Amino acid sequence: MHSRSKNKVQTSTQVRGRGRPRGFDADLAVLAAEQTFLRQGYAATTVDDLSKAMGINRPSLYAAFEGKEALYQRALDVYATRMQTLFECALDEPVFAKALRQLYATALDAYVLEDGEAVGCMVACTAVTEAASNP
Repeated sequence: MHSRSKNKVQTSTQVRGRGRPRGFDADLAVLAAEQTFLRQGYAATTVDDLSKAMGINRPSLYAAFEGKEALYQRALDVYATRMQTLFECALDEPVFAKALRQLYATALDAYVLEDGEAVGCMVACTAVTEAASNP
């Protein structure tokens, strides 16, 4: 007598991608890349600079982010969203003078890194310079 369960195909709802699972936090890696781009600019930043700053090797960078340009775009998107939120909060203050003070304080916090290095705005300092040669 044959058991019917013998012929059943087992299926799994979990599909695992190729290779090992990521050993790093992608969001933290993007923030590290963002600071590197802010400090050095897009053109002067190499994939090796990014790998070192992010604490991952080149193959992991390419596997997770496709390359320098895609990583830059992701970092720029994260930066723009964060800045929009920060500046909207600063401008929520109903008293104009207080809103302006809050806006300047927010800008100072945003454009100076934790180590005290002034880097400015990622859009104005890196994206604008690349726009002429890189759509």
